[in-house]
Amino acid sequence: RAGEPIRAAAFGVRSGGRDEAFTVDDLVHIGSDTKAMTAALCARLVERGDLGWSTTLEERLPDLAEEVDVAFRGATLRQFLRHTSGAPANADWGAHAELPLGERRRRIAADALSGPPGAKPGAAFLYSNLGYMVAGLMAEEAGAAPWEELLLSEVAAPLGITTMGFG
Repeated sequence: RAGEPIRAAAFGVRSGGRDEAFTVDDLVHIGSDTKAMTAALCARLVERGDLGWSTTLEERLPDLAEEVDVAFRGATLRQFLRHTSGAPANADWGAHAELPLGERRRRIAADALSGPPGAKPGAAFLYSNLGYMVAGLMAEEAGAAPWEELLLSEVAAPLGITTMGFG
């Protein structure tokens, strides 16, 4: 109330095999929640008219489109977010570690999408972490800023989240 939590609680230990108690002040890694945050970011960009649900990889990322299998070029933002783009579940997340983060993400996406899709885009549900990375790349282009900055300004700040970090 009045900007303060009514109640906060924590249960458990900070790390398996240890006795140190987890507290309400501990920060927690919430990796897969970034999918929901990326989708919210994309929705804000769509609402503003900077991006469209039917925007294709080729329309928003033409340089990347030249490097991927032709079937992925017409995959839409909606398909990447709904796990129906045909993109693989994962990629070699450790690849291209020598590159700056933004360029590294593009290289990882290009490598992972260089082969044919697991299913024709739009035809089947195939869970894909990589699809969300591609959606994030599309958001970066539409928002003219890195994904991390866009998540902070477009999702975290409006929700009053002040402790979000990346790593």
